[in-house]
Amino acid sequence: MIYEVSKPFPEPNPSPNKDTFRLQTLEGGAFNILSYLCSPSAEEIEAWRQGTFRYGVFRYEDVPFFVAQFDEIELEYDAPLNVLKIQADRVEQWLADQGNAVLFFLIDADTNILKAQRLIGMEPEFMQVFKRMCAEQIKSYREIEEVERAIERGYHNHSTSDMLKHSKLYMVSR
Repeated sequence: MIYEVSKPFPEPNPSPNKDTFRLQTLEGGAFNILSYLCSPSAEEIEAWRQGTFRYGVFRYEDVPFFVAQFDEIELEYDAPLNVLKIQADRVEQWLADQGNAVLFFLIDADTNILKAQRLIGMEPEFMQVFKRMCAEQIKSYREIEEVERAIERGYHNHSTSDMLKHSKLYMVSR
């Protein structure tokens, strides 16, 4: 797939005209963070490209929530992962792979235009913890809907700020 800034993102926006964040697993053990913001400002775009931010993982009922905080633009977000939505053989391979590359995409939620992208090498400790939580989710749940209900309970009981406070955070700087 080819990703070009200022061009349409090659996948449709699942929630047009709404700020949303989702995680997408990839070959090699890595993943993408797809961040849809409505009409992102120049400051938000610059922070995505080069700004300092913190990230971590919050666990709720064996569901990992990727959490991140950009201080420069006062943005916090989370993206839960329901691994039961992914084909079992792909999940097994993803969990076994050692990759730590994560692509962060900032996409205009109104137009589906890619505004910024950034490749980060995540801390190995983070990747180990994150994948361990995913493996535990597989052991704890049998149905996609069960995980979705746990995600809803997580959102009902914890704000993104709360998730960040209860997570070990790692820093990414320019």
